[in-house]
Amino acid sequence: MAQYSFDIQSQYDLSEMNNLYMDVNRQIQNRYDFKNSSASLEWLDNKTGFKLTGDNDFQINSIEDLIRKKLALRNLNQNIIDFSQPLKTSNFKITKDLKLKQSLAKEEISSLTKFIRNNFTKIKIVNQTDSLKITSNSKNELQDIIKLSKQEFKNLPLEFTNFK
Repeated sequence: MAQYSFDIQSQYDLSEMNNLYMDVNRQIQNRYDFKNSSASLEWLDNKTGFKLTGDNDFQINSIEDLIRKKLALRNLNQNIIDFSQPLKTSNFKITKDLKLKQSLAKEEISSLTKFIRNNFTKIKIVNQTDSLKITSNSKNELQDIIKLSKQEFKNLPLEFTNFK
């Protein structure tokens, strides 16, 4: 009998993030409310996130809003970016670091595994440190797992890849 499988992971496409970065920077340069201000968007080290800079928290919130809109336009999960970091103030400038989430935490993997095992009994789950490999005899069952996982874990930036 044929075996079908897919991987559940949390990754972002660096080229999509690069495009998002360039789009938001273009918007910042063209917007009237950012003229003659220190409003900017920069990459963090090794492109692991963004550094927002502005004269006040209104500008930081506006840049965050631009990022959220661009994520939605590109059909990217908004939970890829951690918006919960606090604002930092120095030299009359406000900065905020936004980290990109690259992998699933152990707690997230265990809750995903538990949820899938409780709802689907005839499947095999292999934990691959920062991702899960799900194997089944039925493609329909795998598609149901994807659908239910998306509904149950809306707050996680899940990617379903390597569907074989």
